[in-house]
Amino acid sequence: MFKRGILFILVVLFLFTGSLCAYGCSAADIEALYAGETDPNVRSMGVKMLKKELGLDTGSDVRTIGTFSRSDNDFITMTSLVNVNRQSVADLTDRSFVLRLGKSGSYDDEYYQEREQDLDLLIYHINAVKAMTSGMSDSEKSIFINNYICDNFSFQRYTGSSSSAVEGFKYGVTNCRGYTASFYIIGMNCGLNVKAECAHNSTGSHTYNIVNIGGADYVVDTSANDLYGTNDYLLVPYASYMAETNSVKVRDSLADLDSGIV
Repeated sequence: MFKRGILFILVVLFLFTGSLCAYGCSAADIEALYAGETDPNVRSMGVKMLKKELGLDTGSDVRTIGTFSRSDNDFITMTSLVNVNRQSVADLTDRSFVLRLGKSGSYDDEYYQEREQDLDLLIYHINAVKAMTSGMSDSEKSIFINNYICDNFSFQRYTGSSSSAVEGFKYGVTNCRGYTASFYIIGMNCGLNVKAECAHNSTGSHTYNIVNIGGADYVVDTSANDLYGTNDYLLVPYASYMAETNSVKVRDSLADLDSGIV
């Protein structure tokens, strides 16, 4: 009841204060979301994906986002903000791949308008947390963002969608990818040095965040904290987390895309 009460209040505030993009998100608005991302490959992917999702840069091909390099970060999660379909990849090599929007769905004005409303909602929460964490240390911000997400989300392993950052705020439920994507985009816009990572453990594929504080990497596994009602997975030294959870990092999450190689 506590979570649902907070979610209801935030949605009411959103409706009465109005959207921040109001059906007019520009390229500059989208680029500002990824201004804090230090990896140019991820930053380019995130910006181009949002432009495609909002219909700002469709061209003759409404699905193909571009060709990108592979890296050690879970860039699929880090760029899943408002999409409702899991992305797909083509021409996958050890170094690069072509990223596309999901195969299902109609990419039309109705789709683009709904994605812009979703982005408005996400930006509302980003700005709300930025205001509430102003002046905090990185550790304090990490704890606050973890708790904020847990108060608004409920864990559901299979959601039947892409599990993007907005899903938990919009529907109240998402899986580990949605938690991780939300912590990433909110944390980065609050000044954290944060990434997403994908690993395999006894339950299968799992995503979580890594926050670098003072040169050291700490894991924030918000979905596990929410699922188990604990903060045992909050700012855990990286090596300790991997050992305690029997996790083995995968290079990226491309192999785990439900849509497979197309």
